[in-house]
Amino acid sequence: MDYSTLLLIPSQTGINLPFNFYSPNIVTNSKARFESEGTSTKYVNTIFLSHLKLTVTNPSTADFDFLNEVQIFISTPNQSEVLIAEKKNIPEEQLKSIICDLKNVNLKDYISDEYYELRIRTVTNQINTQDITIRADQQYTVEAKIR
Repeated sequence: MDYSTLLLIPSQTGINLPFNFYSPNIVTNSKARFESEGTSTKYVNTIFLSHLKLTVTNPSTADFDFLNEVQIFISTPNQSEVLIAEKKNIPEEQLKSIICDLKNVNLKDYISDEYYELRIRTVTNQINTQDITIRADQQYTVEAKIR
């Protein structure tokens, strides 16, 4: 299951301080997706995040040099927040995209919900004077029994 969402990192005035921002609600459509694959939520055993890539989309001159680390958390109205991915010691190499290191967390109850939200915690090593839009591309692997 693939999901993609745009995230806005607002301009900041401090460095080396944690800063949090949130995604809009991400609708899963999981029940319909499971049905189209010949299964349902009750037959799903596990759902794991298998890939998370962050890409700077705007402004075109921006890159990830201002970030030292990023952590991504997931939550739903019915599930408490859990860390799903992170990237520490991001190199200052004018990277436009980064692949995050994944946590081994069963996300069945999160992705099976109607929608989820991501909280992004960043620590910067440079002052970010402009809003930056990034795209978070996520891939989830589902293990389920066929009905």
